[in-house]
Amino acid sequence: MPATVCGRHDPLWAAVQTGRADCRLGRANPQSQCRVPAPLLAPYSESLAPVPATDLLVDQLSTPIACAPPAREAACIQSQVSALLPVLLEAHCRGLDHWMPEGYSGYGDAQRDVVARVLISLTVSGEPEPLVAHVQTFTGNANALQVLLHDLARLFTYDRDSRAALPTVWRLVLHSELDAVNAGADLLGNRHWVDYALGALVPTAQLRISDQNADDTLEHARPEWLAPGEFSGLADRWITLAAGEPKAADTAATFARTTPKS
Repeated sequence: MPATVCGRHDPLWAAVQTGRADCRLGRANPQSQCRVPAPLLAPYSESLAPVPATDLLVDQLSTPIACAPPAREAACIQSQVSALLPVLLEAHCRGLDHWMPEGYSGYGDAQRDVVARVLISLTVSGEPEPLVAHVQTFTGNANALQVLLHDLARLFTYDRDSRAALPTVWRLVLHSELDAVNAGADLLGNRHWVDYALGALVPTAQLRISDQNADDTLEHARPEWLAPGEFSGLADRWITLAAGEPKAADTAATFARTTPKS
């Protein structure tokens, strides 16, 4: 018996996937010498996984990543979405890991914000694996790590609903990073961006460039920010790792000003 097609959700999910089909770069155009997209074919859960990181257009992944978690709530497409979401997140992780050392994240703050939101919401709902994978993969990639951590902190700064998850998420982040370093991952080997990454391991409020009332933003975030006691058992490990780094010292001072007064 053929599967029943949902006239409401199937077209929407098909549109989401089709918009992501251009996430693979093909060969260079002979006239322009620029690489043009080489569209993937469905099923995307199978065609995306083998794409090399060097060929991934990370900006094309943010929208389907944002759409996938709520789409899983629809029973008619749940199996399709559940198969694709981990592939999307794994490709996003691989793509950033490749492109960030080149100084190119592939997309702007607004697109990265939606991915950060998904990583946070999945963690809170009992699926921490994608966030852990990003953090541990980026342990050897200081620029990618500091960008990811600033994206998470910026979302916590502006989104009060998400801020309630800050202690849970950040303890996981810090645990994952410190454990990866202890296991032999080399965060300190490539000195470029290392000071920023070490500082970003302690969450401080991150402001948007467009914010015209930064003082008000900070005033609202501070009472609900992470308290120092939430770092119990982790602070000493971070201090040992970050010893002698000026950026880390600056972050510690900023964190002290960000945290609740009582």
